[in-house]
Amino acid sequence: YLLIAVLMLLNVYRFYHWLLLGWVALCFADFYGVNIGWIKQLFITSYGYYFSAGGAFYHIYQGRHRRLSVITLILSLGLAVLVGVDRFKVLPYIGVGFVISFCYGLMWIIASRRFDDIRCNLLVVAGAITYPLYLLHLKIGNIFMKHFTVTANGILLNFIIMVAMLLVSWAVNRYFEQSVNPVVRRGLEALLSRLYNSMPRLLKPAN
Repeated sequence: YLLIAVLMLLNVYRFYHWLLLGWVALCFADFYGVNIGWIKQLFITSYGYYFSAGGAFYHIYQGRHRRLSVITLILSLGLAVLVGVDRFKVLPYIGVGFVISFCYGLMWIIASRRFDDIRCNLLVVAGAITYPLYLLHLKIGNIFMKHFTVTANGILLNFIIMVAMLLVSWAVNRYFEQSVNPVVRRGLEALLSRLYNSMPRLLKPAN
C-alpha cells in the first residue's frame, strides 16, 4: 500500500500498466536467480506476478491498455505455472498447471464482463469475504494446517480448517468491516479535507 501511495505522490501512477509489466520482469529475474537485492522485498517478487496480474485484469475490465495487459497476463501466467510446479513437486505438474491456468481463465472471463448480468447475493458475499480471508489464511489457517493435520485424518481436518476460516472471514466482514469501514472512511475523508484546506495557509510565506 505504501508503494502505491508513493507512486501516486510521484505522479507516475499513470504509467501503472508499464509498471505492471516491469513487475513481472522483476519476478522472472528473481526466479532465475538474478541478484536484485532489496528490490526483492520491496516488490514482493515471490508473489508479485499475481499482483501484477490483478492490475492487468483490472485494466482489461476497464477496457484500457488491453494489449500491454494481455502481455503482462501471459508472462504472469507462465511464471505462476513455473513457480507452482517448483513449489508443489509432490503434485503432478500437469495438474498444477491446469489449476493455475483455470484460475487465470476464470478471471479473464470475469474481467471481460461476461458475468456482469448475473445477479446473485451469494456471489456478493463470497466476494466480500475474500479480503479478510486473504489476510487471515496465511497467519492462522496455514499454521493450523501445519500443526494439526499430521494425522490419519489430515484431509478431513484440512477441510474443517478451511470451512472455519471461511466462517471467520464472513464474521469479520459482517460484524467488523461493514460497521467500522464507513466510520474510518468518514474520519479519513474529514482529516484529508482539513489538511487540504490548510495547505494554502501552511505554504504561505512568512512575513
